[in-house]
Amino acid sequence: MLRVTLAALVCAACVSAYPRYLLPGSPYIPNGNGDGTCTGVHPTGPILYAVHSTPYKDTRISFEVSTSAGALTTAVCPGASYTITMKFPEQRLALLTASTGAFTSPDPTTGCPNRVDLGGSSRWNVASSFATTFEVPCNAAGTIQLKVTSAGRGGSRQWAQADTTLTVSSACAVAKCGGATTPSPSPSPSPSPSPSSSSPSPSPSPSPSPSPSPSPSPSPSPSPSPSSSPSPSPAPSPKPSPSPKPAPSPKPKSSSKRSPNVPRLRKSPAPRKSPKPKGQ
Repeated sequence: MLRVTLAALVCAACVSAYPRYLLPGSPYIPNGNGDGTCTGVHPTGPILYAVHSTPYKDTRISFEVSTSAGALTTAVCPGASYTITMKFPEQRLALLTASTGAFTSPDPTTGCPNRVDLGGSSRWNVASSFATTFEVPCNAAGTIQLKVTSAGRGGSRQWAQADTTLTVSSACAVAKCGGATTPSPSPSPSPSPSPSSSSPSPSPSPSPSPSPSPSPSPSPSPSPSPSSSPSPSPAPSPKPSPSPKPAPSPKPKSSSKRSPNVPRLRKSPAPRKSPKPKGQ
């Protein structure tokens, strides 16, 4: 009986690195490690009969979060899905948790969508890199913490842990998150003013049409210019001024004729003038 108990303890020590033995329902830790919650199962110290000692923070572990387009990011949008790639310096098995959200591939652990067993607790599935799909919930806000506990073989059997924080940006929430869709349609109403402007456009069109009609009103301007121009043309009124000039000229002529009227009686001695050629 004692031998069976010792064998069980040795076996437990051999397999305690498998993530499933840290979860509730484990034959070795029935209530799970720590407080038994979805994120509280990460070991914080040595576990009895386990060969993985006290966990340490491994800075060689990296988290790569990428969008559906493949761009790396540290800010996530409510309702969106991302690929989280875990990278280790050597082949390991690991347990990854998120403070909120859901892992969709591979399948999360039972009862905890925000926790995933990378490698499926099988020594045949050890790897230096694991990829999983993670979906941010619509009610996410502030930050999301990711934490991983991993262990390998031989000299890398000690538990190695790492964590990182993602920032949630509510401004980029996807359409299915109803509460966050309001900001996205808000830009669409901004173009709506364009139709409104179209409606007033017809009103201005008639208004300008009357405006050209007054523009022809300048037609009176030509009327004064031509009318005034012909009126000055009769300015040849100076012509009457020369007409009085001939009037005085005939008057002296008439005066000369009157003077000979008196001497007409004297013209009888006209023969006297004839002797003048004789003197020649």
